[in-house]
Amino acid sequence: MLVGTKSRFRLFGNRRRRAAAPVGPYFADGVSIGNRPFTADWQETSGICRTQRGENAGHIWCESDGSVNKLFSLRTSDCAARGEWTLTGATPTDLEDISSATVNGQPYIYLADMGDNGNARATITIYRIKEPVINGSNGSLAAGTDYETIVCQYPAGDIPSHKDAETLIADPDTGDLYIVTKRITPAKVYRLAHAASYSGTQTLESLGTIWTAPFATPYDGANGGYYVGGDISADGRELILKNHANVFYFARNKATQTIVQALQAAGTDVPAYVGGGRPASYPNNEPQGEGICFTDPWTWYSASEAGAPDRTAASASNYPVFKYTRLAKPYTEVSFQDGASGYTGTLDTYIQVTTPTTPHGTETTFVVDLDAADERLGLLKFDLSSIPASATIIGCDLYLVITTEGQDFALYRCFVPWDESSTYNSVNGGAGIPRNGVAASSLEDAVHGAPTSVAANHGYDAITGTVRIKIPPQTIKDWIDGTKPNYGWVLINVGTSLDGFQFGSKQNATQGNRPRLVVRYQL
Repeated sequence: MLVGTKSRFRLFGNRRRRAAAPVGPYFADGVSIGNRPFTADWQETSGICRTQRGENAGHIWCESDGSVNKLFSLRTSDCAARGEWTLTGATPTDLEDISSATVNGQPYIYLADMGDNGNARATITIYRIKEPVINGSNGSLAAGTDYETIVCQYPAGDIPSHKDAETLIADPDTGDLYIVTKRITPAKVYRLAHAASYSGTQTLESLGTIWTAPFATPYDGANGGYYVGGDISADGRELILKNHANVFYFARNKATQTIVQALQAAGTDVPAYVGGGRPASYPNNEPQGEGICFTDPWTWYSASEAGAPDRTAASASNYPVFKYTRLAKPYTEVSFQDGASGYTGTLDTYIQVTTPTTPHGTETTFVVDLDAADERLGLLKFDLSSIPASATIIGCDLYLVITTEGQDFALYRCFVPWDESSTYNSVNGGAGIPRNGVAASSLEDAVHGAPTSVAANHGYDAITGTVRIKIPPQTIKDWIDGTKPNYGWVLINVGTSLDGFQFGSKQNATQGNRPRLVVRYQL
C-alpha cells in the first residue's frame, strides 16, 4: 500500500468520481505484534533482519544500538524474546543495523558497527556471524569460529563529509554489503564485496549517490533523507529505506538494474508505515523507528529504537514491533478535506472553560490547551458516509497543520454530540469531555509529540506545519458500520501546564491548511 497510489474514486459532493486505479504493491497499515523486551540491553533496537535458517522461521533477529555486543531474537507471532547471543571478545562502539544473507550455503547475520554521530571514526566494523539456531536459550559466539570481525574504511578519495551511517543491506544473491550514509544529501552508498575471509582493513567501494527524500521531520532538519534503516527482499527485487517518519519503496528489475541503480530511481512513500509520533497506551505509532526488514514476499516488520530519553517518560508497552501485510488486490483511497473535490463535510471547533457560552466554530484555527485555569478542548469530525458500511479499512492518516506549536496532544473518540455552534456549557451538560469511557474514550487513538523531557532531545518542540497522525482502522470501521456514532475526536494536551496548539480549521483561507483525513479501504 504505497503513497502515490491513486484513489479509484474521488469525492465530489455526495458522489464519488471514478479515477485511475491504484498502483501496487499494496500493504495494510502496520499492526502491533506485541511489545519487545525492555531490559537495558534491548532498549535501543535500531536494526532488525530476517532469519536465513529454515529452523529459525517465524523469528527475526535484532541488534541494540550502541556498544551491546549481543545478537537478539524475537518470535514474530507474539514478539516474545527467544534468546540472546553474546559475541565474546567483540567491543563495538555504535552498532546501528543488522542484515542477513546465505552465501554458498552458509547463512550469515551481519552486525554493523558504523554509527558516527561525532564524525570522528577512522574505521567501521562489521561482524559476520554464522547464524545460530534459535531455541529460546541464551548463548555465546566465539570470535574466529562463530563470527568474524571485518574492519573497514571509506576510500581516501571519497570520504563522506559526515561518516555516520545506519543502513546496512546484504545482497541476497552474493553476500555483498551495501552501506547507506545518513547525514549527507544526497545519501551515498558504499560496498564491501563478499569474500570467504578477510584480513587487514578493507577499503569500501564508493558507488555514488542515490535518491534522497526531502527531509520532513525535526530530528536533523538541515539534512536530507536521514536514512536510518533499510532492507532488500529475499528475491532481490524490492528494497525499502526509512527515516524516522517515512518508509520508501523501490522496485528493482534484476535483469537490468544493480541494487544501487534501483535506489537511484525515486522512492515511493509507503503510507502503511506507522512512524512518527509517540505512542501511549494504544501503541499505533512508532517513536524514533529505525529497524525494518522483509521476512517473506508478503510481510515486512518495523521496530522502534526507543532511545534513553523516551524511556524517562514511558514504559515497555510503548514500544511494539509492527507487522505489515501485503494485500492481494488494490484498495480505494479517499481524501476528506473541505474545499477539495467539492467535499464540505468537516466540522471543527473548540470549547473553552473561560468562555463557556461562546462558540468558536467560525474561527480560522481551532485550539487545544489543557490548563487548569483555561481548558480548551479541540473537536474534529469528518462526514464519512461515502465509504460503504461493508468496507474493510486498510489504513487511515489524519493530516493537521499546526499554526502555533505546543508540546503534545492526544486524540480520543468523542461519545457525545456537538456541532460548530457548541460551547463548553452546551456539550455534555457543561461537564467538559472527560476521557472516562462515557463522554469520550478512555483510550487514545493517537498521541502526537512527547513530554517536555523527550521534546527537548528529539525536537518535538517548535514544530509547525503539517503533521501526519496514524488513526487506528477500527475507529473508522466503527463509525462507518454504525458500531459507534461518529462524533469525531476530542483533542487534548497529554499533560497539564504544557503549551497548547493551534491548528488550521476548515474555515482557514488556505485550503491546504485545513484538516485532511485519508482513508484506504477494500470491498
